Amino acid sequence: MAAHDDGVGGFSITERGPDGILQPSSESDEYFPVYYVEPLDGNEVAVGFDLVRNPTRLEALEQLRDTGQTVATARTTSVQPFDPLTLGGRIEEILGWGA
Repeated sequence: MAAHDDGVGGFSITERGPDGILQPSSESDEYFPVYYVEPLDGNEVAVGFDLVRNPTRLEALEQLRDTGQTVATARTTSVQPFDPLTLGGRIEEILGWGA
């Protein structure tokens, strides 16, 4: 797998289970896992998360793939724990994610 070749040890594709806990991703013809996140420290849980398991993200990723144009999503929930203190308390400035 390319992730292992790139030095991303322990890489696996994950999704949220019915209980909201991350689990290995179910079989699929296509995956869009998070491969790079910056900073990595504190965000390791996001690496490998399959973005297509969320309909909002899937729609944006398909549009990006098909058009090559920049796409913004509606508000989504981050897979990693969120600490508003790391943003200096500016939580109101986070409105969504862009691809």
